[in-house]
Amino acid sequence: MRPIPTTTAALCALLVACGKDDPAPTPTPTPAQGQTSAPERDPAAEHKTTEPGAADPTVKDPGAQPGVGEQKDPSTADPKTPTPPTPVPAQPLVASAPAPDASALTPSSIASFPAEIVAVGGTPSLAALVQAFTSQAQRVPNAQIPPDPLPMALAMIQQKAGVDLSWLDTDKPLRFAVPDPKAYPEGVVLLLPLKAGATVDAKTIPGATEGGGHFLSVDLGGKKVFVDKTVDGHLLLTSHDDLAKKLEAFAKELAGWTPSDPLVVDTSVEHLTRIYAADLAQAKGMIDSIGSSMAQRPEMATQMGPALEMAKTGFALVEGTQRIGLSLDPRGDFPRVALSFRGLPGGKLDGIIKDLAARKIALAGAVPEDAWFAMAYDIEGATYFSDAQAVVDAITRVPMGPMPVSWSEDEKKELLALFEKAQTLQGGQGAFWARQQGSNAFIFESLSDTTDGVAMQANVLAIGELIYKKVWSEGRKAMLAQGAPADQLPENMSFKDFVGLMSKNTGALGISVGVNEAATRGGAKAGALEVKIDWSRLPLEGEAKAIADAVGDEIGLGFVGEGQRFATVIGPEAAARAARLLDAPVGEPSDSWIAKAQDHAIFALLRPARLLRTLAAFVPDLAAKKATIDALADDPIVVRGRSDGTAFYLEGTLPAKVIAGLASMQ
Repeated sequence: MRPIPTTTAALCALLVACGKDDPAPTPTPTPAQGQTSAPERDPAAEHKTTEPGAADPTVKDPGAQPGVGEQKDPSTADPKTPTPPTPVPAQPLVASAPAPDASALTPSSIASFPAEIVAVGGTPSLAALVQAFTSQAQRVPNAQIPPDPLPMALAMIQQKAGVDLSWLDTDKPLRFAVPDPKAYPEGVVLLLPLKAGATVDAKTIPGATEGGGHFLSVDLGGKKVFVDKTVDGHLLLTSHDDLAKKLEAFAKELAGWTPSDPLVVDTSVEHLTRIYAADLAQAKGMIDSIGSSMAQRPEMATQMGPALEMAKTGFALVEGTQRIGLSLDPRGDFPRVALSFRGLPGGKLDGIIKDLAARKIALAGAVPEDAWFAMAYDIEGATYFSDAQAVVDAITRVPMGPMPVSWSEDEKKELLALFEKAQTLQGGQGAFWARQQGSNAFIFESLSDTTDGVAMQANVLAIGELIYKKVWSEGRKAMLAQGAPADQLPENMSFKDFVGLMSKNTGALGISVGVNEAATRGGAKAGALEVKIDWSRLPLEGEAKAIADAVGDEIGLGFVGEGQRFATVIGPEAAARAARLLDAPVGEPSDSWIAKAQDHAIFALLRPARLLRTLAAFVPDLAAKKATIDALADDPIVVRGRSDGTAFYLEGTLPAKVIAGLASMQ
């Protein structure tokens, strides 16, 4: 089983335009034919190919599409491929900083936990950790943050608790553990480092007493805390009388671990699952009970089914998880956070981790530099992300607009077979992104690999055709019931005729609907349903006009498959864009942040400044903060995931200057 293509079934219904028996539609007019088209960047000119033997895209090929800024002679232009218009860059942004070179975070601790412990954490230096967080907080304009808050905090603790903390070495590693929360309510285990030559006894800690099986016992805020010397150069502080003795060996092991990151917390989900087994069983029983009730009420199954399946998957993941680790590195211009997941042998998570082992994204180079959002992946056979039966259930159970559409069991089986075939055709590599063209920041594109691009395109069209026939059948009945003439509503109206009917009815509003095609260099035909809107004929003011400006006067949905690739586009000139996506060679990413995706199985990028600048045009609250938004750097938020076969690591990078700028807007 493979993931379904990024094009959803609902949209497929609009794309049966390239049906087998219909005449070919008129090609998208080129600028030379009088069409006013939005400017575009040519992906082929943005990436230098690394494919062995591939042609250099910068070398002009008489048979190739023109690159950025080039124009063909209209008399010799390829009639199948629209000429790319000269690009107009989006609004200038504060330059993005290059991706920093940083070793991966390591969110893990000691090899195993004793039964009494559910989590372990620590920092190599409490002083350095606090200072790093302080420096980030001080980036926010007018933030009232003292330059060195740690001594102040320790002094407050000393004043309230009456405990002298001058012996605590805040430059050495500090470690802690969380005991079983049921056996040790509000439990704590702290391994505190001593300064060289420091002396701690009952005299230095007011109210402390010696004996009772401990070095010291102290009453803090009505709760007794126990202090022991189990590790040289450290004090072990515990919250319960029997913990120190039980954890003596563990304390020595804990002292031998030095966190490699500024802050690490490592949790045993396996121990928590055991401790809360009864609570977990009760929650699962409740889900099963709801599922049984749904069997008697199909309408309830439509609403709750997906959520219940997600809950069951969540239980399986939790019960199959051994450890989850967390690392924080708050230093510098790009603070980071990372998670690690380890599965129990044979569990669902363990299977996912093994599936993703050593996978590396191959299509990162397809992401253009003007993308403000992007995701890429290498996930072969990832059935934990796609379920063909669930997709079919969603399509056949939910009414399509105001019309109820009734599906027979045979039709459901036919639809399921098409989705399952799509899964077998889909490969493991994919990338999709949103890019900006002029003021239009909502152009969506995707590229994925497939075992057979032509077969994939035919399969998607077959899904769309089946859905369209069902919708038209029900819609025709409704229109006839309202008195529409039967001779104008043939029972087997082709999709292209249906589009013509729609365009005729919406033309008076300045909205035209059409079907267009464009061809790749290899001859594959990209088909698209494209809608053009003459906003000047619509009474638009204020926010509505700003939204119209951002969306543009044309939007379409197009796709094409060829060789081992499949491309999808939502935006202006959808057919032509989809064709060019397949024609452009995929090489090394020119953006340093996107280049980091290639060593991972999952990658995501978001550039907040680009999105906010577009939204500010029609969101009043953001418009009032335009000056702050315009000053934001183009630095991205980045998330990437990888597996080494034993654990899955997910690491995120935050642009400190951008986050501080956003915080100042609150």
